[in-house]
Amino acid sequence: MTTAPSVFAYYLTNGGRVEHAFMRSLIGVTHTSGRRMVGGWPHHRVTRTMELPDARNEMTAAFLNSDASWMWQVDSDMGFEPDTLERMLKSAEMSGASVLGALCFMWSPASPDGMGGYRGMPVPTLHEWDGSGFGMWSLAAQDYPRGQIIPVGATGAACLLVHRTAALAMQQQYGDEWWTPVRYSDGRTLGEDLSFFYRLLHCTAAKPPAFVDTAIKTTHAKTVWIGERDYELHRGVTL
Repeated sequence: MTTAPSVFAYYLTNGGRVEHAFMRSLIGVTHTSGRRMVGGWPHHRVTRTMELPDARNEMTAAFLNSDASWMWQVDSDMGFEPDTLERMLKSAEMSGASVLGALCFMWSPASPDGMGGYRGMPVPTLHEWDGSGFGMWSLAAQDYPRGQIIPVGATGAACLLVHRTAALAMQQQYGDEWWTPVRYSDGRTLGEDLSFFYRLLHCTAAKPPAFVDTAIKTTHAKTVWIGERDYELHRGVTL
């Protein structure tokens, strides 16, 4: 009988606070998954925004010091289905991915609303690499393939599965700096999530590329500006 691969799971919190949707979702996953969780419960680290790279580096090193096959990281402002982890593991197996993300969204401010706020829209965190930098995936501005496992240059770190072979290959080339911010040649600094994928893309031993399964959906708690115009734009729209 084949033993199900064990998982090192972790989440970070800003001051120890989590969204109710996240805790409810996490409890659902731990009750649903038949996989062994290293430590018995997802690991937790209190951090601040400026400390995110160090915290993620610390957790990734702890993952490699365990006997787990996979690292699953999920942010504490996310909501997700109880079978999310199992579906991600199955999708990684089907695609051969060593790094796989769920479908996540960010809020992208588009234009000032004239009163100090901004109008914007949700945008899927799908990025492509053009040889010199990351950009929003070319189809993401309009639509994305629904219910498919798609290769990407990068995605966010909000709900991400990483196999130990990928983490080890990156460690051998870059040391314990999987998430340390990278600078482009023009001086622009990448966030810790895109820095991880920059190293993944440039790590000769960390193949195949990353994937996102757009059938595995999440929700993301964000603060946005809303007013009468937004109300009028969304009246009668059924999602």
